[in-house]
Amino acid sequence: MDKALFAEFPPISDEQWQQLVLKDLRGAAPETLEWESPEGIKVDPYYRATSQKPLSIPVRPVGEWLIRQNIDTDDAVKANHEALDALQRGATALQFDCAGKVDLETLLKGVLIEHIDITWNLIDAAFLDNLVALIAERGIDAKAVKGSIALPNATNEAYFAKYSKLLPSINLFTIAAPTAETLSEQTAAQLAAANALVSKLTQTGIAANDILPNIRFNIAVGTNYFFEIARIRTLRALWMVVCQQYVPGYNTPAFLHATNKSVLPQKDGYYEMIRQTTQALSAVIGGADSLSMVPHLNTPDKSMGFQTRIARNIQLIMQHESHLDTVADPAAGAWYIESITSHLATKTWEHFVKTTQTS
Repeated sequence: MDKALFAEFPPISDEQWQQLVLKDLRGAAPETLEWESPEGIKVDPYYRATSQKPLSIPVRPVGEWLIRQNIDTDDAVKANHEALDALQRGATALQFDCAGKVDLETLLKGVLIEHIDITWNLIDAAFLDNLVALIAERGIDAKAVKGSIALPNATNEAYFAKYSKLLPSINLFTIAAPTAETLSEQTAAQLAAANALVSKLTQTGIAANDILPNIRFNIAVGTNYFFEIARIRTLRALWMVVCQQYVPGYNTPAFLHATNKSVLPQKDGYYEMIRQTTQALSAVIGGADSLSMVPHLNTPDKSMGFQTRIARNIQLIMQHESHLDTVADPAAGAWYIESITSHLATKTWEHFVKTTQTS
């Protein structure tokens, strides 16, 4: 492919590039264009293929990422209407935030749970018994019901032993990104939490091969565009390294869900639309498997319906007009991103090793 595309162009050496940079700077030193990230990574003014050997990144398969709609279940009737509306308008996954008791029959009326991915954000595992009963009542094959569970402290052997059989296609563990000063520290802490979970469960006799595919990662994407892309790629690469310590040759990529960080209420709606778009691009180019966008509040039309539609349509445009789902790893070969991914991975691994040694 490289030869077919670039055979007609003569190669340019690093020295020739340097001379062009010096000419364009008109006497200024190239070092004036360098800057340093919070991780301490020095960012150069330009990058070439010789700058850094790229990491091997386990990528999301080519195809549409899941467009997830988050829905509060306090009012089951309202939540059901929101779910059906979202699915009719382009959403391909749902997240139900269940803070209390939920009427599942009402919530899922008309929702074909065997055909979409649903994340259940729960406070009590007992809720899952109702879900199992509903699946049986509808006569659905439990293997067809896909999704994930976000349940704090659901790390014990009994929980896994029970629900891995009753809900075999639902990922039972969600590892959220904790608050940290830098992206490398945040990613390292997330890896450490996942590693601790696997270590704990394998010590009870559960096979790592059964646990690893049951883990999903959640991250909140910020506005440092290229570094956020690199952070997702770093998490994908290093998690595979961790997995292979438990199961040599393991090659199933992590399932990674992304969302945008909280909106800035002091900014106007047009600013927020642009900010949401760049955050969504970082998530998708980095390789997120699913993405949900938090609607902003200060928009030209302050109705929640408008805000939610814009947040969802950002992803629909990225899929159906920009076709970002047709390339497995859009950042591959972008030497700036490849370089900061490698450096970020090094920093992250250093933090991860320190964390695991002290825990």
